[in-house]
Amino acid sequence: MFKESMKYTQQKLGMMAVLCIGMSVHTVKALSIDESRIQYQEAKELLNEKKFDEYVKVREDLGDYPLAPYLDYREFRMDLRSKTPDDIRVFRHAHKTLAIGNALDYQYLVVLGLNERWTEFLDYFPNEPSSNNLQCYYYQAKNELGDKKTAWKGAEKLWLTGGSVTYECDDLFKAWSDAGKLTDELIIDRMLLVYKARNNSLFSYLEKMLKSDSSKGEAKEIITLFNDPDLLLSFSNENKASDFTKKLTLIAMEREGLINPKKAIEMFPDIAKKQRYSKDERVKIIHRIVSSIMSTSSDELAQWRDTQLEQYPEDSYIERRIRVAIRAVDWDDMSKWMGYLTPESKASLRWQFWQARIDYENGEQDKADARLRKLLGQRNFYSVAAANILGEPIQYPMNKAPNNINPVKEKYKNELARVKELIAIDEISTAKSEWEYLLNRASKTEVKELASYAAQHRWNHFTVLATIKGKMWGYLSLRFPIAHQWWFGHYSKELGLDKITLMSLSRQESGLYVEAQSPVGARGLMQIMPATAKYTAKKIEYDKYKGVDSLNDVNVNIHIGSNYLKGLLDDYDGNRIFALAGYNAGPHRVKRWRAVSNEKLDAYAFIEAIPFKETRGYVQNILMFETYYRSLLGEKGPFLTEKELNLEY
Repeated sequence: MFKESMKYTQQKLGMMAVLCIGMSVHTVKALSIDESRIQYQEAKELLNEKKFDEYVKVREDLGDYPLAPYLDYREFRMDLRSKTPDDIRVFRHAHKTLAIGNALDYQYLVVLGLNERWTEFLDYFPNEPSSNNLQCYYYQAKNELGDKKTAWKGAEKLWLTGGSVTYECDDLFKAWSDAGKLTDELIIDRMLLVYKARNNSLFSYLEKMLKSDSSKGEAKEIITLFNDPDLLLSFSNENKASDFTKKLTLIAMEREGLINPKKAIEMFPDIAKKQRYSKDERVKIIHRIVSSIMSTSSDELAQWRDTQLEQYPEDSYIERRIRVAIRAVDWDDMSKWMGYLTPESKASLRWQFWQARIDYENGEQDKADARLRKLLGQRNFYSVAAANILGEPIQYPMNKAPNNINPVKEKYKNELARVKELIAIDEISTAKSEWEYLLNRASKTEVKELASYAAQHRWNHFTVLATIKGKMWGYLSLRFPIAHQWWFGHYSKELGLDKITLMSLSRQESGLYVEAQSPVGARGLMQIMPATAKYTAKKIEYDKYKGVDSLNDVNVNIHIGSNYLKGLLDDYDGNRIFALAGYNAGPHRVKRWRAVSNEKLDAYAFIEAIPFKETRGYVQNILMFETYYRSLLGEKGPFLTEKELNLEY
């Protein structure tokens, strides 16, 4: 193997020499783009199979093919153990426009850590890395090279977590413990964090590490109280206030406030007094309990909630309390709680809109109209809602996309060529990494030009990414690409759906990214969960659905997603508000919210009263996106239909 590597290295050096003198010794016939693509894939396979002799010849023929640097990267990382920090720096500098920096750094640091090359580790990366496993290596390197103070401080930080710690910390923790720095107090502190995180599987492991009888006693109290929360009050009464008892009871009270708020309210005064809670600690517990009973049907709990909120107002809780009043259609109550908002929150478009609604209910129509008129002309749900109520045309500012993109095309021609080629060979995720890396390096003006460049090439998701990076909120033609028109139009006609709704939902769900995948597993343009896809495909007898991976196919995704949305719209008699809320949060939640509102609300009140911030914003966004798309396509349509406006929610 050593001889093979030496032979390969010599061949590689020879190849580089030939390339460096401009092919004066050996002229390589230029390959067509199709031939280059075939050879690129062949070169990757040869590297994977470690057929270095054949690889060298194929790589040489590829010349200036845009993706050739990725082969150099693959080749370079095949033997990172042999590389010095300077080797990595030189390679990174030579490929500084390639989106590999963070990945290469991570891979190299893992190799150095696994092989305990601590001097090189700190030479290459003298600052604390961001990932936990590399932090373990970093502080172990500090320990091995004599900086004990930094090492032990880092070990303590990594130790104090409510979850499991990566195995890379084992040696660091052992050295830290052997040095007498892992105290019983720190073990107890971690057990308290474990209690808070409800990760009780770690209790036994931590308990066995304790040395003193007093600490073992505290550990048993933690475990006992975790297993039987009903003992909280007696525990507090039987133990004098100490740092430990305060920490434990605070964590237990937070948990109790969520699980059994009524009991938490009863216990709270005695425990707070006995354990000497500070004002901030008291307020934290009060807000936790208030949060859990915000929508209570109990008059007793509601009275306690309101008394505490009056004493300890905070915008996030006051806004939720206003929504309780909206659900009850209690305008006086809404007005009262609006008064507890900070001036900044009260001045927002959202709450000025609802203040105008209060004015209407109080018979002050001129005042209400004047307030709504001040909201007009902005790219905001409440501005458009105000226009709708006033019967005014919907207007908002728009910026024109940059026309002159030649400077950015020239400056970043290599990067753009790589992105273009990666898209051409369907390596979309790598193309996305290249694009995001480019956006991070570009100036604000260049980002705008890159957004226009992407739009011209119909790189729809990349256009959206650029507008987000550049905060280009007024560039609506770029923020909302006219993408996948054939498929949206096809299923719109086939199912009797509004094409604009399908486009807007997809823009909200995925930013028009065909390969989008959410942390919970939703896939593709319309972000369909596998279970939903399987159910819908079976219901409509759709045989092209072949499992979760097929959701990355535009046709399959839009077919299933539009059919699922159609089912929701049919269930709700065409009401988009219900259907969109159901698409995001699930039909079962919409059923629950409708039962609570009991047909007492209008459309705007129902949307505002949605308890989930994500779903509330989701519905508002898609309604706004429909407005934008209609404007861009020159199509007419209402913000809300007469049927939606007249329905009692």
